[in-house]
Amino acid sequence: MQAQKRQMTAGNFMSSPVITVAADADLVDAVSVMALRNVGNVVVVEDERPVGILTERELLRYLAIRKEVPDILAGEVPLQGFSQLTPETKIEDAARIMVNKRSRLLVFRRDQYWQQKLAGIITASDLLRAFLETGKNPPIARVIRKKVFTLDYSRTILAAVKTMYRRGVGSVVVEKDGQPYGIFTERDLLKNVLPRHVSLDEKVGRYCAHPLKTYRRRIGARTAGRFMVENAIKRLPLKYKGKIAGIVTARDLVEAFWRDL
Repeated sequence: MQAQKRQMTAGNFMSSPVITVAADADLVDAVSVMALRNVGNVVVVEDERPVGILTERELLRYLAIRKEVPDILAGEVPLQGFSQLTPETKIEDAARIMVNKRSRLLVFRRDQYWQQKLAGIITASDLLRAFLETGKNPPIARVIRKKVFTLDYSRTILAAVKTMYRRGVGSVVVEKDGQPYGIFTERDLLKNVLPRHVSLDEKVGRYCAHPLKTYRRRIGARTAGRFMVENAIKRLPLKYKGKIAGIVTARDLVEAFWRDL
């Protein structure tokens, strides 16, 4: 007997429980929580009420400008805003909000006293998992980021941080002897650099993900998404005629699926 497919709603694909930190927690401690739980964001709460989302991008900004995580409270950081969903929100509507508003998504449900309570968070990876269950494989040409930023293996972590911050990207491809060697992402910064108190003057090549996982450029969103899920990556460099010709992220694939609805 064929298993019944899950309904395509936020409640069935959200990440729960939500990892939170108090607004009066030290930012350094919040970063430690993110690294320990291997997540790219935490919800900052005040009196159990979400006030914003702390992401890897805010940490990147501080490191690019100050070269350190400042001694401030999590609630003092310019946090990311969010859009509110319910468990019944359709996945296609969640994707539309993420793409059009470029918004983070939190799921709320009402408790027995009819009060709004945080129930989950929907990330691009969550939406991608949902769309992969549809069996569709839309083209990705429209969402491929053709500009890929690279750095040599011997350049510093700080150089990578500044490049990502100034260019508004979450990764750089690391080259060695003129060839693609690996990729350094915001998550590598969070997991491999900050918890170990690694100097930002260290070579970026020592802390990047290696070997570099790539795929051919002419693939569909489902093929790319499955490869990313199987390899636990959120960014996929694409090759054409043996050279890197673009990159797609989980969010890019969500957009490809949504535009194909």
